[in-house]
This record gives sequence, structure tokens and C-alpha cells, in this order.
Amino acid sequence: MIKIEFNLICGTLNMHNLGNVLVTEILMPRFYFNLASTDAHISDDSGKELDTLNDAYEHARKLIHKILFHVGREEAEAWKVVVSNDDHDAQMIIPFSVSHAFSAQRRRKK
Repeated sequence: MIKIEFNLICGTLNMHNLGNVLVTEILMPRFYFNLASTDAHISDDSGKELDTLNDAYEHARKLIHKILFHVGREEAEAWKVVVSNDDHDAQMIIPFSVSHAFSAQRRRKK
């Protein structure tokens, strides 16, 4: 989480100084969910604001499941989601096959 503080001076129209006011704005981190395979890349230009990296992981897994719903698993095996931050630093890489393995484990446990 990013915290930005502004130190503002409040006044009225006749320019009397009323003192300093500290305004704090808390910004949620923005994560980008880029899709990549060995020969293709699809960039996420807008990203999504989420609280934590765990939330970003869950969002990436949901994204993978939505894609797998529309595309055959064989075609998707080479793909992965690269989760990055505002500085374009990769925070985690989630292969489509890993997401498929987790959902298969969950089905077996039920």
C-alpha cells in the first residue's frame, strides 16, 4: 500500500492563515496481468488496483480460468500470466498449467 501525504495551508479569501492541515491519501497498489507464451505477448495496459499480492494471485487465477473456459487446455498450456507492478517489475509468474493443477486437486478433495 502506498501512502501519500500532502501538507496544505488553509486560508480564507482575505488571506488569513488558518494553519497547516495534513491530508493523507492511501493508494492501493496497481497490478498488471500480462499474458505471455513462447511466441506471443498480450499486455495489460490498465491494470487493477488490489490490496495485496495474494489478491493479485487470486485475480490471475480467475483470469486463467475464464480464458480456459473459452480456449482448449492444449492451446493454453504454453501460456502464463506475468503479474507486474507500476514499475513493470514482475511480481509473480503463474503458468496456466499450474492453475489447472490446483483446480484438479480441489475437485479431488471434495
